[in-house]
Amino acid sequence: MMFRLAEEQNKWCPYTGKAITFYPTGATNEVYIKDCEIDHIIPMSRSFNDSLNNKVLCSPEANQNKRDRIPFEWFEETYGKESQPWREFEK
Repeated sequence: MMFRLAEEQNKWCPYTGKAITFYPTGATNEVYIKDCEIDHIIPMSRSFNDSLNNKVLCSPEANQNKRDRIPFEWFEETYGKESQPWREFEK
C-alpha cells in the first residue's frame, strides 16, 4: 500500500513537500519510504473512514504533528491562513 500511495502522490509528502524516495539518501529534503507513515486525511476519530481514498503517505513528523486535525486546521496552525504550503497542498 505504501508504494501505491507514493506513486499516487508523485512521490512527495503532501504536508512537508519532501520527496519520498525508494532508496535512502540522507538528504534533508527527502524522506525514505520505509520511514513514512500512513495518515488518515480526515482523522478516523471524525470520519470512521479507513478507505484508501482517505489515506496519504507522509513523513512521521508531519503525521505526529497533525494529530487528529484535518489538513486545513494543521496547515493554518503551522503556516498561517492562506499560506503557500496550503495552496500547494490544495493542488
